Amino acid sequence: MHEPTAADNTAVLVSLDFGAPDYAESLDELRLLAESAGVRTIALVEGKRQRPDAHCLRAAARWMKSPPSLSNMSRVPSTTALRW
Repeated sequence: MHEPTAADNTAVLVSLDFGAPDYAESLDELRLLAESAGVRTIALVEGKRQRPDAHCLRAAARWMKSPPSLSNMSRVPSTTALRW
């Protein structure tokens, strides 16, 4: 059985700004949701784009099927932008 570790309750929040007027409010909500779930945010990764990029959306879908662990972040391509 898996023993809980500190890494089990940590997260890197990733957010992309597509120019929505409520982006800052949505980002605050994301932080609060993580906090209320007992998750400690260790980093925030933000990006800005004019519109979604099909390549990035496909990469995000692949990533969601098999996300890397914090101990193996080398699996995340450095050119992949993930937005929620």
